[in-house]
Parts: sequence; structure tokens; C-alpha cells
Amino acid sequence: MKNPNQNDKSSGGMRPEWKAKQVRNSVMGALKMFVGVVILGVIVGMGIVYREKWMPLVFGKPEQKVATAQPTPPPLQKVEPVKELPPPPPAAVPPPLPEKKATPPAAVPPPLPTGEEEIASKLIEKGRVALDNFDFENAKSTFHEASLKKAGQLKEEAATWEKKSDAFAIATKHITVSDFASAETAYVIETTDGQEFRGLKISEDGEKLRFQRIPRENPASSGKAIMYIDVSDIRNRVSLTKKARHDQFLDLLAHLEGSVTIQRSADYYDLVFLSKRLGLGHECMEYLNRAYTGGPTHPADPYVADSFRKELIRRTIDRASLMLAAGRAKHIVDAELNDLVKTLKGYSVAEDEVEAFRHTVMANIREGFKSTITLKKAAEKAPAVADAKVVKNANAPATPPPVQQSARQLTEANNEEEIEVSSDSVQGHGAAASVVDKANAKYEEGMKFYRGFKQGSNGDNNKNLRAALKCLDEAVDLYDQALKTEPSNKAIMDRQTEASMVAYGCRKYQTL
Repeated sequence: MKNPNQNDKSSGGMRPEWKAKQVRNSVMGALKMFVGVVILGVIVGMGIVYREKWMPLVFGKPEQKVATAQPTPPPLQKVEPVKELPPPPPAAVPPPLPEKKATPPAAVPPPLPTGEEEIASKLIEKGRVALDNFDFENAKSTFHEASLKKAGQLKEEAATWEKKSDAFAIATKHITVSDFASAETAYVIETTDGQEFRGLKISEDGEKLRFQRIPRENPASSGKAIMYIDVSDIRNRVSLTKKARHDQFLDLLAHLEGSVTIQRSADYYDLVFLSKRLGLGHECMEYLNRAYTGGPTHPADPYVADSFRKELIRRTIDRASLMLAAGRAKHIVDAELNDLVKTLKGYSVAEDEVEAFRHTVMANIREGFKSTITLKKAAEKAPAVADAKVVKNANAPATPPPVQQSARQLTEANNEEEIEVSSDSVQGHGAAASVVDKANAKYEEGMKFYRGFKQGSNGDNNKNLRAALKCLDEAVDLYDQALKTEPSNKAIMDRQTEASMVAYGCRKYQTL
């Protein structure tokens, strides 16, 4: 039979009823505590909200300050004006302190060598020699190699010469060295009738000598004059060494420099042209370098390649304008323009200017146009450097003559023509007569300036050009005024067209 006290022992001696009561008491205690906290929070919150009402009851009312009236200020007393005291004597100025001498700035030490200056310097010198031989590609690559060296300021110098090599090559690409300058041997021949010729032997068969004659007055001539001489007529024949020719060319160039006034880089064009034609590479590069770097009378021109090509375009357009104005056939003028495009192949400026000339000038030439300009081949002038009159002294140094041609005249020798103008056929009638007379006078004055510009004599050639253009434009306006009175006068119309074409060439020199 089960012991009734067994459960009590298994429960640790506690009765279940008592345990349940303990749990209930714990829960109720927690609940009472929670309710108490809530009530306390409500009381505190209300105390804070209504603190202005209960605080005076507990601590009493604070003492209030009563504002008192400010006392009335006493009346202002009349103040007597104060007598102005005399100014104090000037203070003694202390003697000036001795001027401190400025300490001279410390000398800047030269840049430390980087180890390859000598190599770069030799490369630059080698490149300059290549330029003097017109070997532009080799010069460019040599300068580029020098610019890669650790050589301080020489790096920049080499890089600049690399750019110059490109510019100089383009600027002179259309100029060739003459056969007379490059040939190892040339000759001076005296015939039995006392004539002298110098030039190059092309061939000889025992009876005839085929000879390329070089004008004494212009050894840089780009034209070729071939002649045959009977061998039996040759009295004497002396070889003209390359060195002797070189020395004579230098003498010629030295005297031609005086015929050039430099106001812009393109003014070196004639000297560059002649020096390259004569194979004087060092002198040619020196002129180009002056054009590139500038000088006291003209600014620097790093675009000298364009400047020289545009100079050739200007001269061709000017020559074409004059040829048309003088009544030359259009196909002859067109051939001149085609040669320009071919010479400057791939240069868009040349192509554009030629196209503009054809549409603006050539297209306006009317059928039956009659010019008042006559062009004649320029008479042979005295040589710029005297040739040896005695064959045995052909290699002797040349002496300067009293008469000298300009550099431009030699450059343009093959195209140089004398300009003659006659206004006899250009007459107005009635009210137009006096206007035409004024127009003719302006036209002839303009052509006088124009002839001076074409000769390129020493002086301000650009001034001649501007004066010529001004007179020609005024003449065109006067002819237009006369045509309003006498619109059917063909002579006036042709003269106006003539003046306009010459003015076009003049204007291109200033705007291109």
C-alpha cells in the first residue's frame, strides 16, 4: 500500500498548494510594482507641466523690481570757445641714413652636364653640313637623333633645327641647282671672230661642238640656250673649274644683297632662289634661317615654307594678269597656270588661286578685246659680275661692274619683259572726254609705279606696289564714270578691263 507521504518527499518536502500560492504572490508583486511606477511617472509629469502653479506655493513668489524714473539732467552750461594754439614748431628731420648697396645676385651656376652634350653638338654640326648640301632628309634625321640625347639646352636647339629642315625643304623644293653650278667642268670658249661664250659642253664629234651657253649676266638662269660651234672656229678653249665658278658666284651674291630690302620673310625669296640655283648651300641656308628666325627689320616666320610657296603663286598670278592685259592668247596664260599647279603639286592654295583666277579674270575677257599694253623681251643688260674678257684669265676672281641688276631681275630673267603703254586710242567724247583724260593720267601713273615694282630695284618695292594699285583702282572708277556717259565706247571698256586685270595681280600681292 502506497505511503501517503511519498509525494511530499519527492517534492522536496513542499506541498503543491504552498508552491502555487508562492507563484501567485510573485506575479501580484510584479504587477503592483508596475502600477506603482506608472502612477509615479504620471505624478512627475504633472508636476513638470504645472510647476508654475505649485512652485510659488512651496518657495514663495520672487521679488519684483520696480522701475524708477531717471533723474532730469542738469541744464547745459555755456562753454566758452577755446582759443586755437599756434602750431608747434616742425620737428627736426633726422639725417637720411646711408643708402644700402644692393647685394648683387649670386651668379647662376651653369647647368650641370648630363654626359651627352658633346655627342649632341657633333650631331647638330653634322646636320648643318647636310643642310648645306641640300640633303634635307639626312639633316632632319640627324637633328632628331641629337634631340633624343641628354644634352640640356642642346635638345631644344636640335628639335628646332629638325623643324627648320622640314620648312627649308618645302620652301626650296621647286628650285633646282643649275647644271652650270653642279658640273665638274665648264668652259670659256673664244672664237676666231673675237666672241666669248661660257657654258657646258654637251657633245663634240670633231667638226661641231654642241654647247649649252650660260648668260654672262645671269649664271643662275633657268633657261637653256643650246648652240653649235664649228670646231675650226674655236681659237681657244679654257676649262672653268668648279672652285672658280663657286668664288664668282659668291661675289655675285654679295653684290646682289644690296639690291634687296627686307621687310618680311618672303623678301629673301630671290636671294634663296639664286643661291640654290648656284649651288651655294651654306648661303642659301643662312638666308632661310634669317627668314625663319626674324631680324631687326622683319618678324620671325616659322611658316617660311608657306610664305615662299605663296610668293611663287603671287608672281605667277601677277604675270598671268599682265599677259592677259597685254592681249596674250588664253591658252598661253593657261599653260602658265598649269605649270604652277604642277610645280607646287598637292598644295591646295595654288590650286584654289588658279581656279579663282580662271573664273574671276579669264572668264571676263570679251571677244575682240584690244589691249593698249605692249610687252617686249627685256634687252640684255650689263652683267652683274664682269666675265673674264681674256680666256686665259677665265678662272681669275671677278670684279664688280659699275652697273648692277637686282636680285629679282635675275630671278625673273626668263620672264622679264619691258612694258610699254599707249593711251592714244583711248579717247572720250563730249562730257566723257575730260573724265577719260583724268583716267588715262591715273592709269599711266599707276603703270609707272608698277614697272618699278616689277624691276625689284633697291628700295621699298611694296610701296611701289601700293601706289600702283591705288592709281589703277582710281583709273577703273574714272573709266566707269565715263562709260555712264558714253556706254558704247569700246576703247574705254577695253582699257578699264586692262586696268582691272593688272590691279588684280597687284592686289594678290597684298592679300595672298
